[in-house]
Amino acid sequence: MIGILLRKEVLANLRTARLGLAMIFTLVLTALATGMGSVDFSRNWTHYESRMREMNEEQAKVTTWQQVQGAMTSIRIPPQPLGILGRGLVGTATQGSGFGVNWIPTMIWLDSEDFSMFLKVISEIDATMVAAVLLSFLAVILGFDGISSERERGTLKLLLANAVPRSHVVIAKLIGGILSLWIPLALAFVLSLLIILNNPDVSLSGQDLIRLIGMFVLSCLFLAQVFSLSLMVSSFARESATALVICLFAWLAGSVGYMNLLPSLSRYGVEERPSQEFRDGHARNREIFDAQMQEWDQKHPSPSEASMVDYQRDGVRHFMHAEGLAWRLQRNAYEIDKRLEFADAEYRWWPEALAEEARLVDRWAFVSPVTNFQTLSYMLARTTFEDAFELAAATRDHRLTWIQYLRSRGAFTSRRWFTDDPIGQEPMIVDPNAVSVDMLDADSPFMRERTAWAEELMKRVDAQNRSLDVVGMPQFHVSGAQRDMGESLTAMLPGLLVLLLTLGLSILITFMRFDRDEPF
Repeated sequence: MIGILLRKEVLANLRTARLGLAMIFTLVLTALATGMGSVDFSRNWTHYESRMREMNEEQAKVTTWQQVQGAMTSIRIPPQPLGILGRGLVGTATQGSGFGVNWIPTMIWLDSEDFSMFLKVISEIDATMVAAVLLSFLAVILGFDGISSERERGTLKLLLANAVPRSHVVIAKLIGGILSLWIPLALAFVLSLLIILNNPDVSLSGQDLIRLIGMFVLSCLFLAQVFSLSLMVSSFARESATALVICLFAWLAGSVGYMNLLPSLSRYGVEERPSQEFRDGHARNREIFDAQMQEWDQKHPSPSEASMVDYQRDGVRHFMHAEGLAWRLQRNAYEIDKRLEFADAEYRWWPEALAEEARLVDRWAFVSPVTNFQTLSYMLARTTFEDAFELAAATRDHRLTWIQYLRSRGAFTSRRWFTDDPIGQEPMIVDPNAVSVDMLDADSPFMRERTAWAEELMKRVDAQNRSLDVVGMPQFHVSGAQRDMGESLTAMLPGLLVLLLTLGLSILITFMRFDRDEPF
């Protein structure tokens, strides 16, 4: 008997124009959203490869430890393939982060040539949003009159008069409606998968495939949840019009309403300090640092002006006098320590309250089935705020390892911090005591002669012979900075529990209500 009822429900849904129209709209929007996401991914992937080539070229030219800070402290995270389906915060953009002696990263940035703040005024459509909005609306349309319409027409009373178990009726309506919803979902998912796999720039790892399957299963559970809630309302309502009003209002409030209201509400969940406090804090840190360096300069005056003369090219000092080099090394060792203190002080003044507001949006997304589904999907795609924050935290840890490496190599107190000249290189000014102030003028015959000498010597410099030995320098591993599947599931656990509990309770309440209700 239950098989006959199930067949009846599925065929009734498949024959309706609403399912056919919704399926067409779903496939068209999915193709457009996934296609645009795939194109964006290819553009961002090309941009990522270009940036990596530039970074590798810069790193190959490094000859001093000071250059290391500029060429080897930038990190780029490749575009996420699953960002095509669930854009979330970062979408398919390359994620970037950087650090330094006087800079501790707080958040990643989006390194994309197509990124525009003006486009953030409206939400970017992806396959996840198509399922969250369009297919959830279809679930409401299929479920709101599942029981109430048959009660109005009298067919429910006639059906139960034939000794059909009430539980079989509910089971058939639940399974039939859910299967009807899963058909357009499966077609849309297959279409998205075909578009992604036909992109030569996309390479899916084993974990990506597992996450992809997880996104499909999650979508199935979400549609089952929305349909069961709609059917529950239908079991209580005596008229289909009443059920429709209740379901549509709940759908609008839970999707469009809560989706746009939640970010605004999060502002009231965190106490924000006035922006002037941050500006004053940064200004005080800068004043303290400048005062410390001025005090050191007063206690350790620089050698004569002639001793400080050198020749600079590409940020590297050449032909430095021994006295000037010794003073610079002493000052640099002190300055590095103070810059590290400055970085720690600056990090304490980053607007953490704004980050907490973003976290609250994800934490309270479970209140609405739609926002809960979107957030869980973005967690699987690794495009949420917390995923980006994990990358920033990994960059901070990498910075500490990088500083320890430089200390172990004596980089901060080494002459190689400033120059790549060999030991014993003739300085720009051989005898500072024999040079007058007028001779140090850039237009003087003496300086023109010494500059010409330096330029001629630099033409014969073999850069490969002066390359810096950076063997053993710690490398940033992207895989270790991203959440693995276990960590993603742990973060998803509260939302998954709410989804499953809501699904189970709505089904249970529907059974209990229908079992006690009279079919008229």
